[in-house]
Amino acid sequence: MDKNKLATEIKYSLRPPQRIALFTMLALLTLACRPDAIDKSLKNTSKQYSLDDFYNAPYLKKPSFSPKGDKILISSNKNGIFNAYELSLQTGTLSPLTAYATNAAYGISYFPEDERILYSLELGADLSHIFVRHLDGTSTDVTPDSTSKAMFYKWSEDKQAFYYLCNKRDNRYFDIYKLRINNLNAKPLQPELLFENKDGYEIEGMSKDENYLALGKIYTKNNADIYLHERKTGKTEKIVGNSASANYTVGVSKDEAEIYYLTEEESEFFYLKTYNFKERKHQTLTKENWDISEVHFSPQKTYHALLINEDAQTKLKLYQNADNKQIKIPNLPCGDVSMVNFSRDEKQMCFLLNNPVCPNDLYIYSFENQELRKVTDLVNSKIDRNQLAEPEFVKFPSFDGLEIPALLYKPLHLKENQQIPAIVWVHGSLGGQCRATYTPMIQHLVNQGYAVLAVNNRGSFGYGKTFSQADDGKVGVVDLKDYIAGKEFLEKTGYVKKGKIGIMGAGAYGGYIPLAALAFAPTEFAVGVDLFGVANWYRVLKSVPASWTPIKEMLYKELGNPTTDSIALHQKSPLFFVSEITQPLMIVQGANNPRVPKSETDQVVKELKLNKIPHKYLVFSDEAYFFSKKENEIKAHKEIMKFLNEFLKGEPNQVQ
Repeated sequence: MDKNKLATEIKYSLRPPQRIALFTMLALLTLACRPDAIDKSLKNTSKQYSLDDFYNAPYLKKPSFSPKGDKILISSNKNGIFNAYELSLQTGTLSPLTAYATNAAYGISYFPEDERILYSLELGADLSHIFVRHLDGTSTDVTPDSTSKAMFYKWSEDKQAFYYLCNKRDNRYFDIYKLRINNLNAKPLQPELLFENKDGYEIEGMSKDENYLALGKIYTKNNADIYLHERKTGKTEKIVGNSASANYTVGVSKDEAEIYYLTEEESEFFYLKTYNFKERKHQTLTKENWDISEVHFSPQKTYHALLINEDAQTKLKLYQNADNKQIKIPNLPCGDVSMVNFSRDEKQMCFLLNNPVCPNDLYIYSFENQELRKVTDLVNSKIDRNQLAEPEFVKFPSFDGLEIPALLYKPLHLKENQQIPAIVWVHGSLGGQCRATYTPMIQHLVNQGYAVLAVNNRGSFGYGKTFSQADDGKVGVVDLKDYIAGKEFLEKTGYVKKGKIGIMGAGAYGGYIPLAALAFAPTEFAVGVDLFGVANWYRVLKSVPASWTPIKEMLYKELGNPTTDSIALHQKSPLFFVSEITQPLMIVQGANNPRVPKSETDQVVKELKLNKIPHKYLVFSDEAYFFSKKENEIKAHKEIMKFLNEFLKGEPNQVQ
């Protein structure tokens, strides 16, 4: 069964790395798996492209098959904001199903027996509802409570209803509801409440008869247990877990005799095990040398697909459940695989694949023909793919000798003795990862003559639980030193100009680090760029939203408890140390950001003005904690390029 977890803007990994947010990295000095489509012999010329060229490549999300398997429901931002589309596998035609201009809509699923669809519509920060799109093109909100968030869970076994999670009873916790298809026109709608989640569990699985629930309880990022709840008796029993490992249910066997779960018990990395209910026995099914981050099962449990977080890209392995025999997928390109889905008849599997020189394209694998087909090709036709940069996988020692993995991008044709500016790139989420995937801003920076070092500081996922725990309670201190060590690594390359290295990141954590770097290590970086970053950790943790209640203690362990660690939180909050900033700073702010209120960022900018520090402040009235609209992202990145070119290249207002 697919696991639905509570989404948080600071994308902490509540299950094995990858999600969200979520995340991998490296260890080798050269890229172990490069895109096969690129002919290295053709990279002998250098051509510059505009920022718009790099962004003119739509992203895809959430593919799923139609009942007959001849169409794909998919979400794309091809028109500037995510909407749901229908892709014909016979003609290749992409037809819009929703057309929202200001709120992002994501396709969820076709109905099991017809071509109505469910989709999710974002209605504000931490607020989304489930809609039905009828065959006549009209839509109905089937989770209309104005203050609650609803998330699709799965279809019922008889296909006559679907389950969803919603926090309308208590905004701290997500209960599970059932809504029957034949009641969709009822006024008011009358969903059935199946389980009141009064103790902050995650719903990780449900039996076909709806009597048993597999529940997850998260204590820290490396300590999570699995419980079995019987609805008839109300009894809840812990079946997997101890205080030393994280465990997450990922599926149930076809006969419901056992669960599949991921665990890191006595291991640095997550691996796949089973638990038999009758025999009460645990058995290891599959181990890898990296984290198994996701497991996807076909509808009749004939197959399962593993996604393995290896060297900054998620690799796909496909197995038959009957004998756990691996099925080799022919001509599978290197890249980051995500969003695996199976057709209802189990004849096809689809997934998205992304690598540094190509956005996420849709692939279809036929079990009958044993053939893999690339359905889309999303690189902008104006860009010669041979002009795109592929990263080197590197490691460098930090202040205490710990080796820090990173991806190093550099311009294709450096001249002898050439000295270029560089950017230290921060991943967006606390506990996240820089990935070897297509990033328009990185590609444009490199195309315009910058080196980029995408750092996976201690605390990042993908390198084992010891590495991921290494920043617990020390965020803003040891991780910042890792980024400074990254700057020093760049200086030693011989081609990066000393004193011309900036630091940049987007997201609550990604934007925080550049702000912290300029406030707490003011002489290290030449410039900083903060997009949507936290300035005051004390306020963030003091006012965590109710829906974060189940993970509050985990956040406190990672960052600090505002009740007992207020001084430490104050000391790592740049808001109170703006007077120390001496280098140019650019800040991008969403006016509707619930984590980083504009009023706090205004304080930062006011003090920068008072101290006559060069700065640029860009506010988007229609954004919250990240870009939802492509036009806003492009506008921001054009201003960022002007800012960087002025202070790192000495070329004010020059941007292509």
